[in-house]
Amino acid sequence: QRGFDLTQLRTFVAVAESGSVSAGAERVFLSQSSVSEQLKKLEERAGQPLFVRSKQGVTATPAGSRLLDHARRILAMSEAAF
Repeated sequence: QRGFDLTQLRTFVAVAESGSVSAGAERVFLSQSSVSEQLKKLEERAGQPLFVRSKQGVTATPAGSRLLDHARRILAMSEAAF
C-alpha cells in the first residue's frame, strides 16, 4: 500500500504538537496504546524513527520534522476536499 493513512498522520501531528504520546492520545480521543501502535506503524513505513522519546515526552527527529510539514499539508488538503 502506497501513501499514508490519514488517521496515522492526524495522530502523528497531535503527538508532535503536544509533545507527548499521552497528550496526543487525548487530542485524538484514542488510548495511549492505540497511539503508540499507530506511531510504530508510521515509523515502520517511514523506515526510520520519527520521534526521540524521553522522560520529558517526545521530540521530532529531523525525519519527523520533515514528515510533520508534509502531514500538515496533506491533512489540510484532505479537509479542504471535504
